[in-house]
Amino acid sequence: MKFIINLLLSTVKIVTFAIIICLTILSIFQPIYILKENEISITTRLGKIQRTDSLAGLKYKIPLIENVQIFPKIILRWDGEPQRIPTGGEEKQLIWIDTTARWKIADINKFYTTIKTMSRAYIRIDAAIEPAVRGVIAKYPLLEIIRSSNDPIQRLSNGVLTPQETKINGIYKITKGRKIIEKEIIHIANNNTKDIGIEIVDVLIRKVTYDPSLIESVNNRMISERQQIAEEQRSIGLAEKTEILGSIEKEKLRLLSEAKATAAKIKAEGDREAAKIYSNTYGKNIEFYKFWQALESYKAVLKDKRKIFSTDMDFFKYLHKRN
Repeated sequence: MKFIINLLLSTVKIVTFAIIICLTILSIFQPIYILKENEISITTRLGKIQRTDSLAGLKYKIPLIENVQIFPKIILRWDGEPQRIPTGGEEKQLIWIDTTARWKIADINKFYTTIKTMSRAYIRIDAAIEPAVRGVIAKYPLLEIIRSSNDPIQRLSNGVLTPQETKINGIYKITKGRKIIEKEIIHIANNNTKDIGIEIVDVLIRKVTYDPSLIESVNNRMISERQQIAEEQRSIGLAEKTEILGSIEKEKLRLLSEAKATAAKIKAEGDREAAKIYSNTYGKNIEFYKFWQALESYKAVLKDKRKIFSTDMDFFKYLHKRN
């Protein structure tokens, strides 16, 4: 009985020791690892790529022989340092451009072969995006960089600006705009990263500021441009005002002319009708008509008492005639 108990104790010790050894090996060599949903792994054997895995779950590798590196497969952010760049066109103004971008690992095999680490990836992205930004910004005038359209509130159709005249009435008009310039930067940057397995998803011009040495001159130029626009709008308004007032005066004269013609016609018809009525009425008694006319004349002539008339005048015959 004692022998059996000793045997069991020895077996337990051996099993416990074996478990400890296994756990030690697992902790040191880690043959099992967990791959998350937003990760991708690459397994190498003696420096050569054996396989890649993007399916989340519990994974296995051969200890001491295989090595596993895990990288993110999500879209990552890149923030560049502000750059002092001269603009294109005739102005050649110094401005500070602050950009940000998003990127992802598009080809894990190329990425691991050429870069291997995330820290080196960011260095390569710096080298890809910053020259692209400098090269593109230096080709365009400032208005092309800060605006996306000629509309004051920058409305776009499907995100694309239709090319148009560069200058209208001496004022610069946008031909490409900020969105198109950003797409051009993305295209150049992707050409710089396509051999290292990185894709630049987008590049955004986050901030544009003038160089301190140019602020005063830029402010003066902006004031001059606003004054020019104001004068142009004012002259257009005055021209429209003159045209409207001319139309109103023309319409007024037309209406007055028509009204006078209508009034004259109505008055003539009234006079004709009155004459007809007088003729029909007074024609029945000619002497009474003459008497009435004389009384009307007396009312008009004798109104001014300072006049002196002779009573022998035929004009006053109805004042002295007794019948």
